[in-house]
Amino acid sequence: MKRKLSYLLRNVKSKIESISYLRCLSTVFLQHDLWHINHRSVTKGAFIGLFWSMIPIPFQTIPVVLSSIIARANIPVSAVLVWVTNPITIPPIFYLNYKIGTIILGQKPKVPDNWSIDGMIKFLGEALPPSIMGSLASGISVGIIGAIIVQVIWRIYLIRARQKNKS
Repeated sequence: MKRKLSYLLRNVKSKIESISYLRCLSTVFLQHDLWHINHRSVTKGAFIGLFWSMIPIPFQTIPVVLSSIIARANIPVSAVLVWVTNPITIPPIFYLNYKIGTIILGQKPKVPDNWSIDGMIKFLGEALPPSIMGSLASGISVGIIGAIIVQVIWRIYLIRARQKNKS
């Protein structure tokens, strides 16, 4: 499995180096520790990917990659986990973020009074603060939970590997 992952990562790196507009970024983007699989970089990658998946912005992969570079996290892990939110999961997740934000801010959830453009703009203006607060809270929470799960899985893997080597 480890050989397959190494081959896959080498293949991705060579593809990135072959793209002319990414070649100038290759010294930063292709640093070994951003692609290496170890418990620290994968845990950071899980946190970053899951955090940004809860933030309602377009092109989430861009802040994920930049955050991964700054935090020295595993880029593939964070880039894959940001896709927890996709066209199917976005509506329920962002509605849940709005509800969490209303609870944090002590507000009642609102429904648009009228469905005209003016009514929707007014509703969106009122819904923005709870949505942002809920997105940040759920991003941090989901990121921490994901990082803990990665650590637990990693420890279980190490324990089993040691037991296998002993026998």
